[in-house]
Amino acid sequence: MIEIRSVSRRYPGAEILKDISFKLEKGESLSIIGPSGCGKTTILYMIAGLIPASSGIISLNGREIKEPHSQTAFILQDYGLLPWKTVIENVSLGMKIKKYPREKASAVSERILKDLGIYSHKDKYPATLSGGEKQRVAIARALSTEPEILLMDEPFSSLDTLTREKLQQTIYEIHEKRSLTLITVTHSIEEAVFLGDTILVMNGKPGRVISTVSNSSRRKKDFRNSKEFYSICSTIREMIGNI
Repeated sequence: MIEIRSVSRRYPGAEILKDISFKLEKGESLSIIGPSGCGKTTILYMIAGLIPASSGIISLNGREIKEPHSQTAFILQDYGLLPWKTVIENVSLGMKIKKYPREKASAVSERILKDLGIYSHKDKYPATLSGGEKQRVAIARALSTEPEILLMDEPFSSLDTLTREKLQQTIYEIHEKRSLTLITVTHSIEEAVFLGDTILVMNGKPGRVISTVSNSSRRKKDFRNSKEFYSICSTIREMIGNI
């Protein structure tokens, strides 16, 4: 379980986050939405242990997070792929850093690439791939070390609508299959609602949670085309419009 209690983050002359609190059980999915500069990405970095809280407590499974740890993996907007390495070398990178045996790293990389439908690209370089293919490689790399928590920061914002929806579905299926804890930062209301069991709506500055929206219908079949989906999107759109 991830628990954030009364967390604030300050820099000299600026308060980025103020009194943020929420809990997320293992296997649940949380979306965070709000205007630019309200501290959404900072929350991800604090959960990963990359940035300390100025006040309050961030804990994972009852232990306070005070430094970087191995339970998280990131998927970023800009893919973060090394252009001089092949697809399979990029996917294997995290396992290499964690000193996985070479045979295991190779087997895991090949299996994940097959699961994501990009095994045929394993020996290609990132520059030869489409945006959607690059993001699938980034997803594969994030999953390769079997993280407990997947942190996504605007992962699909640079992609066209059809590719974006396909990758949202891919993440949905991975989340269901692996029982990952998923946290997604996004500016897209539709993405937040499709991926989040709970949606935190924030304002700023400093960033505060103005509403926590429960999304109990998310796991129903064909949710994206349902009345519930459009109703929740409309509710959140109205909240953001009033910020």
